[in-house]
Amino acid sequence: MKFIIAFLFIIHANAIEHLSIHPYLKKGQSALILSTGTWEDEKTYEKDSDIIDMSEQKGYVQTLNYKKAFSNQFTFAIELQLLVDGTYSENYSGSLSYIPDKKQSSHGPREPLFKGYYWLDYPGKEFKHAFLFSLRPKIIEPKAHEFFTGRNELSFSYLYRYQRSNFEVAGDIYSTIFGKKEVRLDSGAEDTIEAFTEVGLRFNPGLIFERFSIHVLSAYSSMTDYNTKNSYFSRYSDKGYAVEIGLKINFKISNSQGISWFYLNRESYFNSIEEDLSRAIEYEIDSDEHRLSWWLIF
Repeated sequence: MKFIIAFLFIIHANAIEHLSIHPYLKKGQSALILSTGTWEDEKTYEKDSDIIDMSEQKGYVQTLNYKKAFSNQFTFAIELQLLVDGTYSENYSGSLSYIPDKKQSSHGPREPLFKGYYWLDYPGKEFKHAFLFSLRPKIIEPKAHEFFTGRNELSFSYLYRYQRSNFEVAGDIYSTIFGKKEVRLDSGAEDTIEAFTEVGLRFNPGLIFERFSIHVLSAYSSMTDYNTKNSYFSRYSDKGYAVEIGLKINFKISNSQGISWFYLNRESYFNSIEEDLSRAIEYEIDSDEHRLSWWLIF
């Protein structure tokens, strides 16, 4: 009887493990995640609620994520993404109305994202934590309508999660350095975005059952100055902030595979600096993503 109870407990623990926001892989285990979904990124520059210029990129993103646990402490991961059937547009008005609007198709790969997890010792079964290092290296200087980020991105995070019964609290404290970005706008101008840093906290409470989990996704972050310039104009902004909100649902088909869906909305705000302090000037970057995934543990 004790053996049967222990066996059932192990099965239940493994089920909960792979339904967590931060699933832990044991030595020798691998995970493969294939995803498809929609993605939209919009940047607007506003003066007194009037949009002066706006750029928008959207399409269908295909994602492949592979993880491998080389030990009980260290896990390596790589993520590859491809944008298909997308569009990119630029629209100008007001003082920039002399610049012609642009719209064209957008597709292609994004730079690979490399991740390294180092799981730390933990006092009990309910709590786990880890350090996460990630790097997205710059490959080329892209055109604006391409899916490349066009910069080096380096991130360091402290992951945490606490599970008790069917309840989980998980998230991370993170810091990301976004390197200098040079990109050619479809208007013909060379756009330069200076390096900046983001520091934030993610908080993802959720419920986990034997075959099903649901988590609320939320985050808040602060960012240093976001400054851009090109042959048409230069813009300087004060420190900004970002807010994220979303939902993730995970369903386990068997002990080794399942499907998940998530939605995430992110809104970033920067107060632009201008001589006329009486005007309300703001730089906004909004993104929306829906993703449906199939995952396999082997």
